[in-house]
Amino acid sequence: IMQYKLLLEDLEEKGIGTAAIIGHEPDLSNFISFYISETALSLKLKKGAVVYIKDKVLYNLIQPDILKC
Repeated sequence: IMQYKLLLEDLEEKGIGTAAIIGHEPDLSNFISFYISETALSLKLKKGAVVYIKDKVLYNLIQPDILKC
C-alpha cells in the first residue's frame, strides 16, 4: 500500500493529472482498489483489460473478450 501512496504523491507533485498505469495482477487491481476507495475491492482483471477512472470514480472496466472483433 505504501508504494501506491508514493506513486500517487509523485504524480500529484509533478502535476500529472492523466496517466496510463500498466501492471500485473494482483498488483494492478490492488492499486485501483486503493486509488478509488483506499480499501480492498473485489476486482477481477484479465490480461489485457482496460480500466477508465476519473476523479476516483471507475467509469469503465473492459475485459479483453469484449474487445475482440
